[in-house]
This record gives sequence, C-alpha cells and structure tokens, in this order.
Amino acid sequence: MRLNESSLVTPEPYHIPGYCGYCPQLKYKITETIGKTTHKLLTEKGCKSKQPVLVPLKETNFESTKDAIKLDLLGKREKNNCDKKYRAHMVSGYTGYIPKGQHYFGERYALFSRNAILHMEEERQRIDTSLNNLHNTVKCSTPMKPITDKKMMYFPKVLQHSLSPYTLSNNDPRKHMMSGYTGFVPRSREIIGSGYPKITNLALRHFANQCATNKILSEIASEPLSFEKPIHDFQRARSVYLNNYGMVPHYTGHIPGEKFRYGHTFGFSSSKKSCKV
Repeated sequence: MRLNESSLVTPEPYHIPGYCGYCPQLKYKITETIGKTTHKLLTEKGCKSKQPVLVPLKETNFESTKDAIKLDLLGKREKNNCDKKYRAHMVSGYTGYIPKGQHYFGERYALFSRNAILHMEEERQRIDTSLNNLHNTVKCSTPMKPITDKKMMYFPKVLQHSLSPYTLSNNDPRKHMMSGYTGFVPRSREIIGSGYPKITNLALRHFANQCATNKILSEIASEPLSFEKPIHDFQRARSVYLNNYGMVPHYTGHIPGEKFRYGHTFGFSSSKKSCKV
C-alpha cells in the first residue's frame, strides 16, 4: 500500500496543527484531530465556501471622474507649499496622526488614509474660499457715514441705582453702608459696640465733617488758628475699697499689700486700719 493511500495521512485539504486563522464551525467539532476536523469542514457542502481562501483582490478603479478629481486635488496639494507628510499614497504601518481619520473605518489603510487626507484638504479649501469672499466683501462695502456730527448721550429709562452714601448729607437716614458690605469704610475702625449700619453712619458723618474741616483749613491756612480740646465731664468712679471697713470674706479681687500681712482676720487685714499698725 502506497503512502498517499494510507489511512494515517489526512487527505487534502486540511489545516495543519497550530493554524490560527478562522475555520467555520470548528468550535463545535470535538473528539478528532485538527487535520481531520478541518478536512471535513472544508469539504462539506454546508460549510464549504464558494471562494478559495486566497481571493484575488480587486484593483481600485481610479479612472472614474470622481476619483480622478480627488487624485488631482491631492496632487495639487503635494505641489503647493503644504505639509509633505500627508500624501495620496501613505505607507502602510504609519502610526502617526492623520487628520479626519476618526471619521473613516472599515477599510484598508491606503484607502482610509487617502479619504481622510482628502477630507482635510477639501475642508481647508472651503475655509480659504470663505475667507477670500469675506475679504472681497469688506473691500467692496463703503464705510458708513454718521447721521449727526454730535454724539447723543444714552440714558436708560429704568430706575437708577441709589446715590453713594458719601454724597448724602449727614442728616439723611440713608447715609450708611448695607450689612454685608466688605469694602473699606473710613473712620469705622474706631467705633465698636453697635450694629453695622449705625457704625458706618457715624463713621461716614465723622469723615464728612473732617473733609469739610480740612477744606476750610486749606482755604485759610495763612491765618493762625487755635483749637481747644473739649473737656468731658466724667463722673467720679466709685471706690472699690471701703475707707473704714474691711473687705467681705472670700473676696477674690486684688488688695494692695495683702500678701505681706498675716496674723489678723481678713476683714481687719483688708481695712485701712491695718496699714497704720
């Protein structure tokens, strides 16, 4: 028996072990070697393809009118001073960026890159044409002539904002800053213990009076002036220490010289009599 007729040799066609390509229905076949399984799949009428594995590629027809215009556009781009990197025939395997490439997929690299570069070139020419038309329109249009020689001031009819508190008189109740105002208010740091509107009212009134005084002084600076400081009538403060009696026991305040006295009660020690002893 000859070798080619032996049952040990798998008949043609079949895929050798290690073949990583696609084979229809292969994942549903088990219990046989890869050679026998692929031989059955490649010869069965239900799985056998009508075309051989290596199908001849169709040559792209660039002779049509539309494709000829596209190739002519890309050819003009290469002749101009544009970037020489993007051409009509890009080398397969180029991993750089191709403009407009995100809009094309499902094609081989040469056709994909050609369509993307053509899209970019058409977009560039469209923008250049629009800019040229805009420049021509601006050149042809005559400048607008003014209707009047004098400009008219525009005053809106809506309610105007309130006047600044600085311009109001001291008797005006609106002469204060609104609560929450974070700007600087002159003379407001010297006043404490009141609400913000009252503090700002007093500060602005003080500031307005001072500005008026400075204005008067600047006008009569040559004349000698004398100012009298107002004397405030302060009530006499109440004495903390009693004259003839000592302090109440458990008094926790300060008593001058108390830490140097000993041998007496707290009442006698804190009285003025103890100072004479």
